[in-house]
Amino acid sequence: MENQKISFIVYLRDPSNQDRIIEMLQNFKSPKDFKFKLIFAFGKTIGEAFSKVQDDSYFKFWTTDSILQINDQIWNSIGFIEENFSEIRLIGFLGSEIPIDADFSKAQSIFGSYTFTSDGETATRDNFREPYIFQEVQAIDPSLIVTFGNEIDFDSEVADEYLGAAICLNLKSKGFQSVVAMTPKDEPIAIFNQPSIYQRQTIESDRRKFFDRYYKKFLPLVSILIPSYNQPEFFKLALESALNQTYPNIEILVGDDSTDDRVQKLIKPYLKKHRNLFYDRHEKPLGFNGRGNMQKLLEDCHGEFIQYLYHDDLIKPEKIERMMQIFQSDLVGEIAFIASARNIIDSDGNPINEATFSPANDTIIESRFLTRMILETFSNAVGELTTILFRKHDLWKDINGIPRIGNFAGVQDDSMWDVSTFMEIGRKRSKIVYLSDSLSSMRLHADQNSQNPKVIVTILLDFLGFVLAAFAYQIHIDTKSKLDKIFDLWLARQKVIRENAHLVDWDEFFAEDTNPQTSILKKIITAIESKNFKEAIHLELIYLENKNGVEPFLDHFCYNKNEIWMLKDF
Repeated sequence: MENQKISFIVYLRDPSNQDRIIEMLQNFKSPKDFKFKLIFAFGKTIGEAFSKVQDDSYFKFWTTDSILQINDQIWNSIGFIEENFSEIRLIGFLGSEIPIDADFSKAQSIFGSYTFTSDGETATRDNFREPYIFQEVQAIDPSLIVTFGNEIDFDSEVADEYLGAAICLNLKSKGFQSVVAMTPKDEPIAIFNQPSIYQRQTIESDRRKFFDRYYKKFLPLVSILIPSYNQPEFFKLALESALNQTYPNIEILVGDDSTDDRVQKLIKPYLKKHRNLFYDRHEKPLGFNGRGNMQKLLEDCHGEFIQYLYHDDLIKPEKIERMMQIFQSDLVGEIAFIASARNIIDSDGNPINEATFSPANDTIIESRFLTRMILETFSNAVGELTTILFRKHDLWKDINGIPRIGNFAGVQDDSMWDVSTFMEIGRKRSKIVYLSDSLSSMRLHADQNSQNPKVIVTILLDFLGFVLAAFAYQIHIDTKSKLDKIFDLWLARQKVIRENAHLVDWDEFFAEDTNPQTSILKKIITAIESKNFKEAIHLELIYLENKNGVEPFLDHFCYNKNEIWMLKDF
């Protein structure tokens, strides 16, 4: 740190504490040659007092007369952060996320430590999660903060417990960060005679006032994306389930691929009533079995988080709020996505007694385990996209400009969109949260594709494409022997999948269908049955060659010699 002026600003509620504060600072060692200034601030609240301070010192300590002791080891963290991270303007020593309802007693990810004494002799140190050097947070306990520069705004209208959160939010709007710094393990960075904000009882009027002033700043915008295709009677119910969400900061986008104007007529009165509802009617379906519509919605939305809602499904009112509570607490960014159990309903909304995965308790799953399960069972135990809440950044385009929705490791998914998306996002983040409560409903009805043999053919071919991509990128399938084993598992599973489509006569379909994909699938089945895995790979790569956006995968991991496609490392 270069020679700078330092101001130590103390909110003085009780004038009798003045001499004690002066004596404490006389024992506080600052870096050599620094000019030290003490300022006492007065007001009804900390924010009111601090907002009156006019001072041009680059370094400022802000605290209250509840402070009893301060450790000069604080300079270690301050110096390192100030010299190396220009985007950081605020350092605190206890901080967290801002809970959904702004009640700090419900904070789930608290970083730092806080030492409190009620008698001046016996001190209790509350240790929370220790930051690695520092941890960016959304809220900081204002009992002791250090600021750099003069970009700090103090909101005189919020209660003392909410001042640190207001400062962090206002700094973030200017592009700056607020962090909790690592503190000494052997002794506290400071001791206070007032509990931390996480141990105080919240006054409802104070909480409500802060929430109303700041909720759009601390609650990320969530975009509910509804890809619509005919069936207005189902769409109406899906739309109303989106409009009934308890989470306060949402937008709803409807992309209409319908072949008639029934959805357009139905949504008109809703558009007049709801300013956060937006509608786009496409001249014709955008293709790829609806994936084009889903990608267009993703491009058009503004939310930081994404909730897809199929037009024939439903979400419960508390779904987004429940899931955002968890995302808000994930300050280190470990969570890939959040899923939940769901109900199965028929066309009339009646429950169907069909087995679905539902953990006994809320569960954290490692992303790599989910990918392994999908690649070995060729099934989806998580649920359709309606059950999931994503980060938009994770769904956005990869380095080749291809949206990650319906794309795993460069292989496009034209049939399912869900498992490919799950595996792709799992490559970026390590954990998946699965809630045990049923927060959505998937509707089964006669117009779905579960009995469409052409769709099933595409599903089976796409699954095999994921296998080749996983082998190319060494994702679980990292040896040739594992790849051989997966081929055998696929062979057994494809038979079960075809048998479950009990309305299809597969011998007749295979004999009569002239679609090139059907022909490729028949040949792949024959090749794997005879253990001719090279031929199966060649045929699968022919199928992949005709997909959009697969060129980077083929260029990097495959070769074509004498019109024979093969994986480079097979």
